[in-house]
Amino acid sequence: MAIMNKMREHMAVILFIVLLLFLASMTIGGLVGGANIVDIIFGRNPNAVAEVNGKNIPFDRFYRAYQQEIINYREQTGREPEGFQLETLEDQVFEGMVQNVILTEVLRKKGIKVYDDEVVFEIFNNPPDILRQNPVFQDSTGAFDINRYHEILRNPEADWRPVEDYVRSTLPLRKLQREILSSVRVTEEEIRQEFLRRNAKVKVRYVVFDAQAYQSQVGPISDEEVAKYYEQHRNEFSEPEKRRIRYVFIENKPSPSDSAETWQTAEDLLARARQGEDFAELAKAHSEDEGTAEKGGDLGFFGRGTMVKPFEDAAFGARPGEIVGPVQTSYGLHLIKVEARRKEGDKEEVQARHILLKFKPSVQTVEAARSRAEYIATQAKEVGLRQAAQAESLRVDDSGFFVEGGFIPGIGLNRRISNFVFHNREGAVSEVYETERGFYVVEVAEIQKARVRPLEEVKAQIQAILRQQKSFDLAGEACREAFEKIKRGGSLFDIVSDPARVREPEPFTMRGPVSGIGTDYSFIGAAFALEPGEISPPVKGTRGWYLVELISRDPFDEEAYQKARPQLYNDLLRQKRMQAYSQWLASLKEAAEVKDYRYYFFR
Repeated sequence: MAIMNKMREHMAVILFIVLLLFLASMTIGGLVGGANIVDIIFGRNPNAVAEVNGKNIPFDRFYRAYQQEIINYREQTGREPEGFQLETLEDQVFEGMVQNVILTEVLRKKGIKVYDDEVVFEIFNNPPDILRQNPVFQDSTGAFDINRYHEILRNPEADWRPVEDYVRSTLPLRKLQREILSSVRVTEEEIRQEFLRRNAKVKVRYVVFDAQAYQSQVGPISDEEVAKYYEQHRNEFSEPEKRRIRYVFIENKPSPSDSAETWQTAEDLLARARQGEDFAELAKAHSEDEGTAEKGGDLGFFGRGTMVKPFEDAAFGARPGEIVGPVQTSYGLHLIKVEARRKEGDKEEVQARHILLKFKPSVQTVEAARSRAEYIATQAKEVGLRQAAQAESLRVDDSGFFVEGGFIPGIGLNRRISNFVFHNREGAVSEVYETERGFYVVEVAEIQKARVRPLEEVKAQIQAILRQQKSFDLAGEACREAFEKIKRGGSLFDIVSDPARVREPEPFTMRGPVSGIGTDYSFIGAAFALEPGEISPPVKGTRGWYLVELISRDPFDEEAYQKARPQLYNDLLRQKRMQAYSQWLASLKEAAEVKDYRYYFFR
């Protein structure tokens, strides 16, 4: 009551302050394009998409680069990026700009400069990839031709200023990279070990004491054991804040008229092909099979069981030169031209080309779905998602709990939806989110704060862990007893009642896998550490425990090593340089203060 009385006494002052803040927000907002007063007070530049070590990345520069990446994607793939692809492009541009700010600061601190003679040397001797990939400077095989490049370079009429500007702008970073990587070395021992890792093979026999086989010998797990494990591993049961959403999904699926239009297009193309138009050229122009369209739809030779059944039946039922279709499969509609048939022993094969037309929603169908989703979003903000969806006879789904930035059950990975959910209160309804499959409207249903999961919730999980541990312990005990018998003069065959338990997989390398085991590096490491005829001590692997005997090892092939050595050296050097640079860059990013403001622009 005293607090309320104080507030009444100072109400005039409070109202005056609120009025000043309101006027300030209006004034500042007009000056900086819609800034809100909270941003100004707490120091966030409303026009910055990020802040890196105190330096702003303007949103307009970021957005221009983002749009350029979308254009590049469209030109490279012939498709519009959607959903997760858009997010991936956005992340690439964002990470690139953050990295550029960090590296620019490093260049400034190191005082790395570029001189004219260095630019000339680089242009003449180390042309950038953008030039190496230009067909003008390539030979008939598509390889960069340094002599042709030098010949064109000497042409006095050519304007090389754009190239000079490009090299001058990128050379500081290249000099920095050379400085970072100058200490990277590859030793003879590393090359030799890599050769062994790739090529040396061993032949072994082994006995496995599979932990699964001892599960039945494990007694009941007591509540005391569960409680003790829980107390000793409480941190393992902690989880961050989670949230749950309700959502409505409106699918982007073709309407009957869209499908009819696809059928008509297929019939038209079939008629043109049968009237004599080049099938390969039609495939290049119209096929939506990204893997074969550029090759004129060529599928090469294939046998039965390779293609989906309707396609296979049509292809094997046609004569060479015949064009059949449209054939409907789960991929869409196919027009198929059989080029040839042959027999390989008892196996018959056909060579064919095809044109694929996918069933896709038209622009009008997509816009109708979008409009419906927007209407749902508008209504849901007034009456809630359930009531708005019910009025439109739409189903409302529940995601269950998920963490920020993680997989959203029923939706998948979608950072923008996740950002909305974790930046808004319970009951908040989103705008429309578009994905490749359709449109989502979401509502924050429940917020579960960060916590340690209670014992009752994880009891079954702990029981399973303890049961697995005990079965491994029993398997290990049996393995050690068997090894003691071997130490007294026995063999692997002496410790088993059934000789079939002694297994001999095919020879394998250090990279694995091992037949019947997989890539278990504990097993592989133990095998390569043995001498022929030697049996290992008990080895704990992913399935249980092993006793391993080395039968033979390939001798070191010096001639093969010397032949492979140059390529191994180059592979290792490239790998170590990439690793060194990545680690150096990661350490810079970790030390940098990066504030990501994308949420304010992409909601």
